[in-house]
Amino acid sequence: MIQLDAKQTRDCLDYADVAREIETVLDSQNLGSAFAPERLIMRWNEQASLLLMPAYDTDYLITKTVTVCQGNAAQQLPIVQGNVSVFRKSNGTRMLELDGATVTAFRTAALSLVAMRKMGYQGIETATVMGTGVQARAHIEAIHQLHPDCRFFVQGRNVDRIEAFIGSFSQPGLKLSQVVQLRDAIASSD
Repeated sequence: MIQLDAKQTRDCLDYADVAREIETVLDSQNLGSAFAPERLIMRWNEQASLLLMPAYDTDYLITKTVTVCQGNAAQQLPIVQGNVSVFRKSNGTRMLELDGATVTAFRTAALSLVAMRKMGYQGIETATVMGTGVQARAHIEAIHQLHPDCRFFVQGRNVDRIEAFIGSFSQPGLKLSQVVQLRDAIASSD
């Protein structure tokens, strides 16, 4: 069995590939050859929960198990932690374990790419991203990969965090600007 940490998981994923695979899985689900029931959510307090997400297709059984603990941010800990386990369907052999938070970030941003494509958004030149967390970063990376000339407006609650967030990117050609008025940024975004 192969176990990949967060960096190794990130290094083997690509937003465009994940988006294509999501579309394949959605088609398989519509044909009845893939199945993913509603996720099970167990809350142990108002800010923390355990999420269990099983799925299968013709070849694999997969389960994503993550904790979501909102209070972790104050302790400098990740809010989302967990893993994704992949099993061979024919005999139940455990094949692979991936970092769950990394998979979640890629999957969510890639699903947004699928939605953007299905809604007809092609040749995006501007986009607004709210926030400075993991999902904001993943969405900027995903959109930039498919639309390298896109300019991003970043809005958030804390000016210092926005500046640090923008400064943390090193991709060539990435254009990020801080915005104060969200409505203005959205009005000028594709």
